[in-house]
Amino acid sequence: MPEKSGALGAYFEKIDCSRVVYEGQNNIWRLTVHNTNCSANEYGNPSFFLIIYLNDEMWWNEFNNTNYKAWQCNAGSSITRYYNIPSWETIKPTFYNVKIELYWYDGKEFYLQDVTYFPISVVVRATINDLMIFSYLAVYLIALVFLGFCMLIAGPIKISTRSRAIVNTKTSSFSIKTKRVVLFYVFLILSWQIANVLISKSLPPDSIHYSLQLSIQFMYLVLFFFLVIGKNSNLKEHGYRWPESFYKCAYSSLFLAVAYNFVVFFLPGFFAQYYVFPSPSLIESLLFIFLGFFISLVGETLFRGYLQSELEKKFDFVKALLMTSILFAVYRFSIFPLNPCHLLLELIYFFLLAAFLGTLYNFSGTLLCPVIFYLTTMTLNSLTPIKVIADEYVKIFWGLIAITLVFLLLEFISE
Repeated sequence: MPEKSGALGAYFEKIDCSRVVYEGQNNIWRLTVHNTNCSANEYGNPSFFLIIYLNDEMWWNEFNNTNYKAWQCNAGSSITRYYNIPSWETIKPTFYNVKIELYWYDGKEFYLQDVTYFPISVVVRATINDLMIFSYLAVYLIALVFLGFCMLIAGPIKISTRSRAIVNTKTSSFSIKTKRVVLFYVFLILSWQIANVLISKSLPPDSIHYSLQLSIQFMYLVLFFFLVIGKNSNLKEHGYRWPESFYKCAYSSLFLAVAYNFVVFFLPGFFAQYYVFPSPSLIESLLFIFLGFFISLVGETLFRGYLQSELEKKFDFVKALLMTSILFAVYRFSIFPLNPCHLLLELIYFFLLAAFLGTLYNFSGTLLCPVIFYLTTMTLNSLTPIKVIADEYVKIFWGLIAITLVFLLLEFISE
């Protein structure tokens, strides 16, 4: 076992490896080391080697487990080492905390120079008949039966008269046309798309990624209330009202959200296999819920609560819904990959999703219903650690099927 002491004269300059690996597949780790001032030994150039730990247990010792034992890097220079990591053999999804130690060997003694840490998730394949998939399927079915029973007891959603009241109170001052509002929504769409591109290109750690998303969404909400809403606005006109029956709204929205995710997660499984990921930790789960709540609240406030409500002052509900849905689709779709077919399908998907959320808002007369639906779908998508093995077109197709289903269910469960 190497001695863990000595001066620090070399360090990891760059670590390039996938944080998600797949059972049965090899992957390449690229580690760049810079030698600042570790000197040559009596046998030639400065020598280095690595020791890798998985969950604090030694997994591989380069000095003991290889014939070459160590490799060289001159002082003041860098070297990139490539390691072909063998397939991860496991029967269940696993999470590893990886620690890599860099040692300098002077021919007699070993000196620890640097340590790096990163997480790795090992993903396994499964079919819909597998116990792991079937257990999630059973949970979703139980949730649908329970929520459906509660929804029947609470009664159907009563279609709100909110939209008709708004149309009948048209005024000559139409706030949606003000320069401030137009500039805000242009800034909203452009800044969100730019932020997503920058985040996807830089690939920050998940914690930083979530923090950036929360910060951006919070900024949108503050700017919205400061620049658009103002002090004298009545928030009840923009959906911030408590429904006549909270339980009707909650049960109906939850039922629709679970039905949507059931279609997205499980129906494709009859035609394809799944990737099963390690379950998120408690802290990650709470973070997903908080992030989902904030994104759904901001999105519904800006598009359904304000934009759709204000457009209904000038146009009828259908025209207001179409215009709001188009803007929401432009706001939410992903620019990358730059494929016309992919972009078109994503625009159609988010347009229909926005149309459903706008219809749900119109039926209930409160933002509570679309917020619960949007929050639940995002939370379940994050917390259910299974993903169907299919290309993006297939996934978007099943998303369109799911939206069509919840549209039909909404008509069925409303008066």
